[in-house]
Amino acid sequence: MKDYTKDKKRKKITLWFVLKKIIYFGVFIPLIIITTNIGYQLLVYPDEIPNIFGYKFFMIMNEQKDGCTEYGDLIFTKIIDIDEYKIGDIMAFRNNMNTITVHRIAEINTSIADNTKVFTMQTIENETDDTKYVRAMHVEGKMVHRISNLGIVVMVAQDPLSLLLMIIIVLIIGVIAYYIAQQLDERDRRIESEEMQKNEQKN
Repeated sequence: MKDYTKDKKRKKITLWFVLKKIIYFGVFIPLIIITTNIGYQLLVYPDEIPNIFGYKFFMIMNEQKDGCTEYGDLIFTKIIDIDEYKIGDIMAFRNNMNTITVHRIAEINTSIADNTKVFTMQTIENETDDTKYVRAMHVEGKMVHRISNLGIVVMVAQDPLSLLLMIIIVLIIGVIAYYIAQQLDERDRRIESEEMQKNEQKN
């Protein structure tokens, strides 16, 4: 007669085995890689915002009147070659106050003095000149996606050290989840072993 109890326990063990693999390869290893990458960037380039595989994330903190973004947006920018930018692209850049600003490109020219790209941005009325003309060295990336209001939730991620701390916390949670899954796996094996011993003694 087929023992369905044992089959059920085997399914449980398989489930935890799969869960551990998902945690390990889907969470644990990627977070280690990302954390190491960000930590390296913070040490080598302390004045720059770290990127994750070529992408940077920013939260819009001010009201925007040009239609590019809105307050509370979380925007995703991609680092691309400076020659790939086109008129109409939405660009994140640093102004003279070292603040990240997001505007649409209205015009692209080349500086005669040093032969570098100069972007004329579609600024809003009464905005200061430091956000109108952008040189290549101040470009942070091209906006490729935005999520409304999510930026408010992850506002702390604007600070690179806070972002690193958040990743470390998630990493710790992943380790704890992996440990719990392992303990449950061992418990199921122990229970199965004890029941097998009891069945052998009865026979």
